[in-house]
Parts: sequence; C-alpha cells; structure tokens
Amino acid sequence: MATGILAGIAGAFCTALLHLVQHLAFAYESGSLLDGVAHTRAARRVLAPTIGGLLAGLGWRLLRARHGDRDAAMPRLRDAIDRPRPFPSFALLSDAACQVLVVGSGGSIGREAAPRQLAAILGNAATAGWGLSDRERRLLLASAAGAGLAAVYDVPAAGAVYAVCVLLSEWSPWAVTAATVTSLCAVRTATALSSGESASGISIPATATIVGTDWRSWPVLAVSVVAAVMAGTAFSAVMARAAHPRATSALAIAAAGLTVGTLSMWQPALAGNGKSIAVSALTTTTPVETLVVLVLLKPIVTAVFVRAGATAGLLTPSFATGAAAGAVVGLTAEHSFPGIQNAVPLCILAAAAATVSITEGAPLFAAVFTCELVHGGASTLALLSAVSFAAHRVPVLSTRLHHVTTHVIARAAAAQTVRIGRARHCPRRPTRPTVSLGPDAAPWREAE
Repeated sequence: MATGILAGIAGAFCTALLHLVQHLAFAYESGSLLDGVAHTRAARRVLAPTIGGLLAGLGWRLLRARHGDRDAAMPRLRDAIDRPRPFPSFALLSDAACQVLVVGSGGSIGREAAPRQLAAILGNAATAGWGLSDRERRLLLASAAGAGLAAVYDVPAAGAVYAVCVLLSEWSPWAVTAATVTSLCAVRTATALSSGESASGISIPATATIVGTDWRSWPVLAVSVVAAVMAGTAFSAVMARAAHPRATSALAIAAAGLTVGTLSMWQPALAGNGKSIAVSALTTTTPVETLVVLVLLKPIVTAVFVRAGATAGLLTPSFATGAAAGAVVGLTAEHSFPGIQNAVPLCILAAAAATVSITEGAPLFAAVFTCELVHGGASTLALLSAVSFAAHRVPVLSTRLHHVTTHVIARAAAAQTVRIGRARHCPRRPTRPTVSLGPDAAPWREAE
C-alpha cells in the first residue's frame, strides 16, 4: 500500500509537470495539447519541439558522458528491476526528466516510461531499509512501475496486468496481489491529488455499446483488425530499425524536434505523444485523408526521435496509430455503406487494441488497457481480448512460418550441394563413341 501511494504521487507529479511544460512551450492556458498547438503561432510550433529536443538531448548526452556507456546511462527499467542492487536511481530520474521535457515540448514519443521509472525510484527508496529479499524487492518494484502507469492513465487493472505480464512474467498469488493492491492505491492517490479529476493521459469519451451492434459491422471489424495488424507490424519494424543509435546527439534530437515542428504546421496532431491523433480519430468530422496521413507519418516521426537517441515509451504512439487506422476503415465503410451503424468506434477500439498487442507483445494488457480507457464492460473486454490475441498470433505464426520455410529451403539447398559435390568427385565412366556402318544404317553403341 505504501508503494502504491508513492506510485500515485509519482504519476500525479509527472502529469502536472508534463502539463506545465506543454503550457509553457505553446503558450496556452486551457484545453488539450492539440488546441494549444493549433492556436499558437507558427514560429512557436517549430521552435518549441526544437528547443525542447535540444535541452533534453544535452541532458541525455551529459548523462551518457557521466556513465561512459549508453546502457548504463539510460538503462531499461526491467533490467534495473531484475538487477539485485544497486538501483540506478539517478540515471532513471534524469532519463525521466528528459522524457517529460521532450514530450511536453511536442516531441513524438511516449511519456508512459517516465512515471513508471519515478514510481520505481520512490518504491526502491521507501523499501530500502525493510530487509526484503531479492524476490520481494523485485515484486514490489515491478508493481510500483505498473502502478505508475496506472496512475497516469487511470487504468488500475491494466497497471496490474502490465506488472504481472510484462515486467514479472509471473502469475503467482503474491505477484498478482501485490500488483493489484499497488495499482489501486496509486490510482486513488493520483485522483485525490488531481482534485477528484481523472489523471488519464488519453481521454477517450465513452462510446456506444460496441458489442451487439448491426451484424454488418462485423466484416468491417475484420478489415480493421487486418489494417491494425499491418500497422502494428510496420510500426514495430520501423522502431526496430531505428533503435540502437550509435550515440546520443543533442543536435540530432533537436533536428527531430524541428522535423515534427515543421510537420505540425501542416498536421498539428503530429505533435506530442499521440493523444491528439486519438482525439482526431474519434472526431467524425476529421477527413479520411487526414487520418491516412497521420497513420503514415506518426511512426516515421517517432522513429526519427528514437534514431536520434531519445528514450521513452512507445505505448501512446502505437495506440494512436492503430486508432487512426481503425478510423480510416470505419469512416470508409460508413461512407460506402450508409446503412452501417456504429462502425467507427468499433473499428477504432479494435484496431487500437490489436496494434498495442503487436507492439507491446502483451495481448491481455492491450485488451484491458483499451477497455479501461473507455470504461467498457465485460462484453467490450471479451471482444477486445479476442481481437488482441488474434492479432498477436498473426505475427507469431508468420515468423514461425518464415523460419520453417527458411529451414526447408536451406535443407534442400544443402542436399543439392551434397549431390553436386558427389557428382564432381565420382565422374561417370566413359562411353564408347558411336560408330556408323553406312549412310542408311542406324547408329549403334556397343554394350558395356
């Protein structure tokens, strides 16, 4: 419970700090980041992410120079939790501060890693003198990280599932209990600190019931899942190619900020972690052409930041990409077949859950996370779970099929090489030449 309360404080602090940076960067007082970017001056749209990227890049550069190694300067949270001791509190805290600065100034990366890291730092500091075993410490730190995610997005069940499935990979009763209690305490604490308002980072309005709608929506749902699988696979492939930069360069991250700032003059929703795209996808007045552009550009601008050396989560960008892809399918279906009802929210939620399932590699977390964001019921959770697990299995089956096919081709090529080698080392016996008895006689060959 103490760890959960600290995680709630961490989540509320990260949310408040992020909003402060956003308001200072784009000079707006109320409304969402999309409103602030859309109504600010053009020069500020370009300069805010550029300056934010430069300052954060300098921080990451100094942090890397202090440790002399990128992995030590910006360690993965899961590696830090699994490591017995010491806990890299300073590195994780500095990394989280740089993440909030980049995202708040309009950078196109996720911000869910910062509250997870800060919650784990506070949990480690609070439990340092309790004489815990390594296993107990690992369970509490993983639960704290999941609770930090829960506090930011107001998703207690998803935070617990994230801690158990992603960070711990353990379904023991003690792990489930610790993760659940910690997430519940964190969400209640964050809500209390935010004056009773939700601390959710993605505010998606409750949609109409998506289960039991017109049967004509189900083929559209299948198409949206296929589109989400394609979007999620492409997103993961692009991020994998962009990962592992040679060095962290402040100028490179500033250039990435300049890129997203310039593009935001054309598409303001590209600025930020992706919440603006999710809002645009849920707005039925958004043109389909705009959503297609967002689906194509969001992974690219995110990969530019990752390639430049920025470290952060990818949950919100992938969620936004899937939501936009689902909106494209749903709006196209409703325009083509006017009789279809409620296809857009159905496609958005299904595609978003399917994309997160692929990018995060955790279908249960994707389903619970998406369902809690819209405050869905059991039927919504069942539908999203089926979609998430189905989408998750498609890349796995495709990878296995690729491995099997490659193995079969390699075996066949090796066998053919062996046959050719044997033929070269064992030449055929010479044959006698053909002898003709005359112009009218058939040629003959003496029997060997």
